[in-house]
This record gives sequence, structure tokens and C-alpha cells, in this order.
Amino acid sequence: MPPVSRLSLFVRHRIVNMKQRGYKIKEIKEKLYLEDGIPTTRWAISRFLKRREQTGSSFDRPKTGRRQKLNFRHMEIIDEEMLKNDELTAHELRRILQQKADIEVSVDVVTRARRKLGWTLQGSKYCQMVREANKQPRLKFSLDCICSNESFNDVIFTDESTVKIQQHISKSWGKKGRPRKHKAVVKHPFSVHVWAGISRKGATKIAIFTGRMNSLFYQMILERYLTPFISAVYPGGHRLWQDNDPKHVSKSTVEWMTKGDPS
Repeated sequence: MPPVSRLSLFVRHRIVNMKQRGYKIKEIKEKLYLEDGIPTTRWAISRFLKRREQTGSSFDRPKTGRRQKLNFRHMEIIDEEMLKNDELTAHELRRILQQKADIEVSVDVVTRARRKLGWTLQGSKYCQMVREANKQPRLKFSLDCICSNESFNDVIFTDESTVKIQQHISKSWGKKGRPRKHKAVVKHPFSVHVWAGISRKGATKIAIFTGRMNSLFYQMILERYLTPFISAVYPGGHRLWQDNDPKHVSKSTVEWMTKGDPS
């Protein structure tokens, strides 16, 4: 038999109903397991029925735990401050409570209150920083693609990036049921550089290199990694999409593309 868990309110109502219909404790135990798949013991059923007879209620007795030190307003302050700054520590929240509500509580009390409000410590998702000047053009581009039913079937997207050989961990408090906050990090720290292309029909091979990339080096990578992919996957034509990095749009790169016709 599976492990026995605490009697839920549904199970308690079922027990009361069967007892009123004349079932014995052993029969109630068997019916709960066979009909509802709920494992329990005769002792648990008997104990519940005895307590119900004494109290007249199927609910648990009120808990007699420690007296609450924080009231509704104090909890509101904690919630509001966490919404403003999701990286606040319990020590900082304790100081804020002292300043705003003139109440002295321990760090443990604040920690329990924050947890009770649904705040849990979680890792932050990575996102790249977008300059304010680029936000509207990017939104317009996305809307234009939607309106024109752009499928990108013949598009090859290429770009290079940098992989930092270092672990980056940033944690903050997040409330259950809310999406995680994005934490911006530097996009191009010095380390190993990577170039690659992707499309709806597959990806190119990956080029890994160090040092600075100029136009001639960029053309060499296109020759070695992009041209074979185009010949094998897009012999009937394609569109090459890349950003306006100087080495992507330089005169020598444009001339090389015109002669080799990779775009």
C-alpha cells in the first residue's frame, strides 16, 4: 500500500458520509482505497471520528503557534519594496520596516514574512541590452514581418559573438506566479569569438577564432563556412541577413559578395 498522508477535507467528508450510512471503520478504510485510491489506516479514521465527535467539526483545531509580529500593513511594505527592488536582502528590508513602520523585528521574521508573500530566490535569465534608439526600429521591423507574412524560408541569418570563459551568476528574488526578471550583462566581453549562420533548412559550420576580425578575415570565413552551405542547401537562391557591422558592409566585402554572389 502507498504511504499514508494526512486526511484531506474531501476524505474527511467521505468518512463522515460512510459512517452515517452505517459502514464500519474497516469497511470505510477498504472503500477509500478501492474506490478513491486513498490509502489510510483504521487508527487515523477512528482518531478523526473521535475528534469530530468531541468538537463537532471536521476541520482542524486552530493552531496555537507564535503570535504574529507583522500585521497586514507591514506585509504590504515588504511586498511593495520587493516589487521596487527584487535584490533586497532581509537585513535591508528589516531597516526599511524600522524606518517606515517604526517596528523592530529580527531578520528571521522578515525572511519568513517574505517567503509567506511568495517571494523565492531564483536565477535570473540572460538578455542582451538594446539601446533606446533601436527599440522602435526593431518593433517596426517585427510588425512589418508579421503584416507581410514573412516566412524566412530562403533566409540565412549570420552573425558573430563572443563567448566569455567565465561563469556569470546573478540571483534575485521573484514572486511565485510572476515571470522572471531579465538581468542585462555585457554583450561582448573579451574571450573566444564565434561566427555561424542559421536558416530554416539548417545551420552552417561554426567558426571559432580569437583576435580582431577585419573585412578580409570576415570574407575568408564566408568563403570557408558560408559558401559551401549555400551550394549544398540553397542552390536555387537565398537571402543573406546580417547586421550593419562595418566589416559586413565595407566596400571590399560588398565587392567580394558581388563577385562571389553569396548574398
